[in-house]
Amino acid sequence: MRSILGAILLCGVILSSGPSDAQTGDPLSLIASAAVIPFWAAGSFITVLELTSLGENPDMHAFFFNAACQRVFSIPFRMSAHDAAIAATDELGLTFNGLVAFTKSVDNITPIALDSPITLRAHRVDFAFDDISVVDPISARVAEDPTRTWNPLRSAATTITFPNNPPFSHTRWWVVCPGGNIVIDLGGGIPAFPVGANLIRFRAYDLDEHPVFDQQFNCNCLTEIVPGNLNALFNDEARYVEMVTYVAAVPLENPPSFVLYRELRFGPFGGFTGEDFGRAPGMAAATLITGVPQVGAR
Repeated sequence: MRSILGAILLCGVILSSGPSDAQTGDPLSLIASAAVIPFWAAGSFITVLELTSLGENPDMHAFFFNAACQRVFSIPFRMSAHDAAIAATDELGLTFNGLVAFTKSVDNITPIALDSPITLRAHRVDFAFDDISVVDPISARVAEDPTRTWNPLRSAATTITFPNNPPFSHTRWWVVCPGGNIVIDLGGGIPAFPVGANLIRFRAYDLDEHPVFDQQFNCNCLTEIVPGNLNALFNDEARYVEMVTYVAAVPLENPPSFVLYRELRFGPFGGFTGEDFGRAPGMAAATLITGVPQVGAR
């Protein structure tokens, strides 16, 4: 069971570009104030959390929420200057999917801004498909550019779904719409949270740009969506999908925002099965609606 995890921790396998590659608006750059990241710990999954701390964070706390954004428990996660930590969800006793927020807390209840910037990412390990994927964090504030807040939450996203026939077995969306207790609980020094998405509208096209349907779904915290269950057309051929949280062409000041992850599974194909998982491109809803980049819009 630990063969994949051992490859990460013991052999130093490089799975993706690290924080040193990040630009100022990238969530893999230095994170100030707080960080939120999804995790998977149900069924065949574990998630390995990887953190570094630039300076002292003696009161850092990890608040764990289930997939509906209900707080389950929290634990101290103290770090010293130039410190590093690795924690796996099974070692933390987690058996569900959800979100974890890293902040400071002096009373073990109220999240407030971190003392020092951190870096954070996660490794999503699926033992059923013998697969590892890197998960980006949601950064409350970029330490080197404080105007950049809550990256990569955006009000729109695009993706392509693949048909549910060989060599592909399914396309799945994991939509992260932090809200509920995560929004309410955030305290001093943490920037205002974008309103969490509720209804997300999506428009699907075939690859010849012909519209095929326009639907919507509810998104709350960490929402799993199987496109083929929303509409059978997803099972036939590849589709281009646009998602928006509002339909006005003028950017909203604090729009509903989300992060979209796409999971592809394929096989059996010559006796081989596999999985691909990663963040889909995000943008402002007004950009997608108007077709013109809206500078500064979320």
